[in-house]
Amino acid sequence: MGRVFRKLSKKIICLCLGAAMVFGMTFSVSYGMGSDINPVQKMILEAIDLDKSDRLAFSDLLEEITDSNYLDYVDDVSDIIPLSDQDIAAALKVYGNYPSTYKSRLLFMIDQFNLSKISAKDYTTFGFRRIQKMINFEVTGDYYDDRGIRLFVSIFDNLRLLTGKDAFYDKASDVYKLDIKVGSNVLKTEMDKLITNIETLNNRGIDTFDEFIDYVEGVINAHANIEIYNFKRFLKSEGLGYSGALEKPTDDGPSVTPIQKLYLELISLSKAERDLFMFNVLDAIGDGNLADIRKEAEKILGSMPSEDINAALEAFASYSDDNKATIKWAIKYFGMSVEDEGFDTSKFNDITERINFAFTGDYDDVKGFMLFVKVLGTLRGLSTDDFIYDAKDDPYKIDINVSRLAVYNTFKSKLDVMIRAMDTLTARGINSFDDYIEEFEATVNAHPNDQIYYFKKFLWEERFGYKGSLPNPADVTPEPTVTPTPEVTPRPTGGGGSSGGGGSSGGGGGGGSSNTTSTPRPTSTAVVQPTPTAMPGANPFTDLSDTHWAKDNMLELVTKEVLTGYPDGSVKPDLQVTRAEMAVIIAKAIGLSPVDKPDLKFKDKDEIGDWAAGYVQAAVDKNIIVGYEDDTFRPSNKLTREEMVVMVMKAFGYEAVEKAELKFADNADIGSWSYGFVAKAVELEIVVGYPDNTFKPKKDVTRAEASTVIVNCIKAAEAKADK
Repeated sequence: MGRVFRKLSKKIICLCLGAAMVFGMTFSVSYGMGSDINPVQKMILEAIDLDKSDRLAFSDLLEEITDSNYLDYVDDVSDIIPLSDQDIAAALKVYGNYPSTYKSRLLFMIDQFNLSKISAKDYTTFGFRRIQKMINFEVTGDYYDDRGIRLFVSIFDNLRLLTGKDAFYDKASDVYKLDIKVGSNVLKTEMDKLITNIETLNNRGIDTFDEFIDYVEGVINAHANIEIYNFKRFLKSEGLGYSGALEKPTDDGPSVTPIQKLYLELISLSKAERDLFMFNVLDAIGDGNLADIRKEAEKILGSMPSEDINAALEAFASYSDDNKATIKWAIKYFGMSVEDEGFDTSKFNDITERINFAFTGDYDDVKGFMLFVKVLGTLRGLSTDDFIYDAKDDPYKIDINVSRLAVYNTFKSKLDVMIRAMDTLTARGINSFDDYIEEFEATVNAHPNDQIYYFKKFLWEERFGYKGSLPNPADVTPEPTVTPTPEVTPRPTGGGGSSGGGGSSGGGGGGGSSNTTSTPRPTSTAVVQPTPTAMPGANPFTDLSDTHWAKDNMLELVTKEVLTGYPDGSVKPDLQVTRAEMAVIIAKAIGLSPVDKPDLKFKDKDEIGDWAAGYVQAAVDKNIIVGYEDDTFRPSNKLTREEMVVMVMKAFGYEAVEKAELKFADNADIGSWSYGFVAKAVELEIVVGYPDNTFKPKKDVTRAEASTVIVNCIKAAEAKADK
């Protein structure tokens, strides 16, 4: 009996580890790594989506890995896990340094656990899309990667089967909220030990299993009651461990305090109306009849329900004199520098929704965004200084430094009082304006770079405190924020710009792994004959030296309007290229026009920026590029040499060589799906190898390398046309 109990406890701990990983990833995503999740968690997320035999094979490899030999296993792991060699090396390095107890529990989890096979559409039909997206985002760093919700469901499904007990209940204090109950005191003791090994949780003050469960509840319960109801309905329908009354809410909003509602109403008023409210209503409280004051408030506020007005006035009357003065200060100053409220936020809608939700509890209530911009406008107006910059380690992200503003230090205590009056913030542990700025910065930075670009552009145009170079992801992609130290890239053999050292990837199934989908061959209409263009004269770019091996090729593509520079006068020749960027470059190079109204079928189509969507559609229509096996395009993925070779060769009408033979030392690393195209590209001298006789098919491609390959293809097409 004891052995059975210990085995059962081990399985339960394994599942709880999975749960801790779900929300441990949250902090990797939201508090310092942008949209990149911890490398080990990324690797394990891929592993538990494998079939049983592959999981066991992967587990066997992990048992051999230490902090000194991890690089020896990168190739073996890459045969099983569909990640880049860089990601795998980073993950194995971290894993090799884990304590042995933590390693053993991870291994047990991989051996015993696999993702729920419930289809994503089954989640969607129940109507908790916001919760689904949030769980996806916090697990995977991607709102639309349904492995997030599948992992969450799998954890609690298996937990119920092992314990025979439900985990989800109605909260005693509010039946519309969720109460999660997991495990015995023995289990909690074991889990407390486990939580201490998850740094991302510890960094947020979560040191015990009870604190972890409270956090998970908070993430779910921050959503609208109707969404939580639909989530409960789903849990009950699928037998996933919900035991409650399933009472349907009469309202659909999360808790918003009376004073918070008052703030949100007042921001839509003119300064004169706000002053009138302060003098005729707030100043009169305590000196006059509350009923008469309420009537005066109703005249000014208009659309605010009388019961909400009454609750707000009673709350204000109960405050200390200092807090009353703070509220009056906020009403007086917020929005003093903001005139136009007809803001177009369509280019960064996901960011806007998150801001709305933070302040109002409703993703679609634009008053949240208005309160936010009026706070920014007030800080900028009072100080006349900027405080939002491009992040140093990744210029596409934002870095907020309000502490440098003298006016902020003067009014910080008042801003803290305002934050503490908002239950939608305090429920998530945000109790000061500094807390909110930290959360806001991380939330914005977790979104796609194109949305952050348009958000920065909005802040700059409206003078809300942004001061930076406004880098555009349509022109260049930043270096990854979390990668192992890359090897120095040798200049490819073959001389100067004609080498084509980088080819990159393409179309095919992406990722460069053996799981890549085969790529259909292009039709003859895919090729548009390029027009020869004279070489450009002066070099306009600050970072493209005259001695750079790809200078002429990059300038030629700039002249042809295939490649564009950076707003700061640079062209960033050594930065890596994404799938979306390459689709645009290829389409322009062969003369494809962007589709006016793209109708892409990829599951992650919303992640493809407007600047790229039309070109991606055009390339898809010509069978130049296709998606992954899971019907995603993954526009932000970096391209490898073999991927780009496939894309470029197909775009210019070349077919793969049958029974090809290559003589590179790393031939075995070239995927079967790309081998014939690589052989053809080498035959035509569009790409060549490196001085050590390797091709490096999995190596990411830079802008310089991509430009060289495109120019070589154009020259080959021109030479063919002259014959």
